[in-house]
Amino acid sequence: MNKKVVVLTGGIASGKSQTANYFADLGCHIIDADQVAREVVHKGTSGWQALSDRFGQKILHPNGQIDRQKLRKMVFNDRNALADLNDITHPLIQERLMSMIEQSSGLLVMVVIPLLSEDSQIEYSHRVLVVDVPEQMQLRRLQARDDIDLILAQKMMAAQISRTERLKLADDIIPNRGTLSELKRAVKLIFDFYVYAFK
Repeated sequence: MNKKVVVLTGGIASGKSQTANYFADLGCHIIDADQVAREVVHKGTSGWQALSDRFGQKILHPNGQIDRQKLRKMVFNDRNALADLNDITHPLIQERLMSMIEQSSGLLVMVVIPLLSEDSQIEYSHRVLVVDVPEQMQLRRLQARDDIDLILAQKMMAAQISRTERLKLADDIIPNRGTLSELKRAVKLIFDFYVYAFK
């Protein structure tokens, strides 16, 4: 594959979406892994059928679509159920992502994966780029963004991998502690590195 594939990740409220938008403005092809995860279990797909068979009708909305919130609660404290969910969805997501990357006409493709972990990495990516903010700043931004209290914000952050674990996965880091203009300049620098310097 001649394309350069970069995985973009970061904690909740770290600025992933804005960062991806700036990369898109520079001509980078953006693929949203969350959207792909929804598509592969859409009603009528093989993924939808497999989840329905494994978890039953109780995970479905009245319209037949997967109720992702119910499914999430079901697997949250059940390792076997979580393993089954991953066994069903991960190969479908990987296959779809690979197809989208191959079909992309851009030389730089960025796959946005909010909940990247060692288990969910894309095997064919060249770099992992982490948008990083200090945890206290992340908490303040999350509270302001979602209009929630500190306790709920802390619980939401605790449900993700830690900042330390996330940074261990990184090949490159964009600090997002300042203004949008500073973030935009940082994106341009790393974009130039990926396009012109990184082989």
